[in-house]
Amino acid sequence: MNKESQKSVVELSKPWLLSAAATAGVVSRSIVHPMDTLRANMMTWQRTTCVGNQAPNSHSLWNTFLYLIRQSGFKGLYRGYGISVVVQAPAVATYLTTYDLCKEWMSTRWNKHSTWFVSSSPLVHLCSGFCAEAVSAFFWVPMEVLKQRVQVRSQNANSFAALGDLLKYEGPKALFKGYFLTLGVFGPYSMIYFVCYEHFKSWGRKWNKLNMEQDSLPLPVILVCAASSGAVAAACTTPLDVIKTRYQTQGDIQYQHVHRYRNSWHAICTIWRQEGVRAFFQGLSARVLWIMPGTAITMSTFEWLKKTPQKVSKSPFLSSS
Repeated sequence: MNKESQKSVVELSKPWLLSAAATAGVVSRSIVHPMDTLRANMMTWQRTTCVGNQAPNSHSLWNTFLYLIRQSGFKGLYRGYGISVVVQAPAVATYLTTYDLCKEWMSTRWNKHSTWFVSSSPLVHLCSGFCAEAVSAFFWVPMEVLKQRVQVRSQNANSFAALGDLLKYEGPKALFKGYFLTLGVFGPYSMIYFVCYEHFKSWGRKWNKLNMEQDSLPLPVILVCAASSGAVAAACTTPLDVIKTRYQTQGDIQYQHVHRYRNSWHAICTIWRQEGVRAFFQGLSARVLWIMPGTAITMSTFEWLKKTPQKVSKSPFLSSS
């Protein structure tokens, strides 16, 4: 193991990395949550209108925004914010540290057997991204179920009411409704994202003539890499997110406890038959505009905070004491 790998392993063992990841997630969520609310509503408009609620005639981002503002005011854009912030810290911390640990473990343990497992290999990024999603989904799935139900509600739009209704009518297991479907959405998302992110960072190092392993990228470059990767991954996985969102929000009081989809395949067939292929891309603009700045904020904050202990250890005040 080279010196850089040893330093990375030591760094990963520090609580600071968990704090960095958690802080990054909360900062990001606080800024982009309104766009997430728009996404959830855009993806579920058709089902809302089917059970007697009024929704805008157009599914555009602007019309959805105006509809929510008229309905609940600006605070309506922050429906589900409380539960998302509470869960965001442990979820993001688990997600990012699992990715870094898997990437480090695969590149140091398996690279002796094949060049496919060097730290810059897309296969390592793919596998690490999927592992990170599978582990952190134990936090994400209950949060997504509750958050999205609150976001699409027109009454009793708070997390406690949504949790009470869910436990009363569907039972505790409903908190993990769509766990494998969530992996089917965010597994590919994470794989696409981290492959793009690592490649974009590699191009950024070449562009700035930096050492490929040791030199740190400037913050603006990390912002661009993270935002671009997030936009690509978000756009590619939008149809899967539409299916997941509708499946996880069905059965709520907002939809009179109606379950329209028996499983994910039935959801795909029903949406295709009743609404056409365009329905799978509802909310694409909101999803991209939610994830693109969110990932840029999260990753840049995470990368910056991750380096802070190194900067502190190099301080002349500490070295002289």
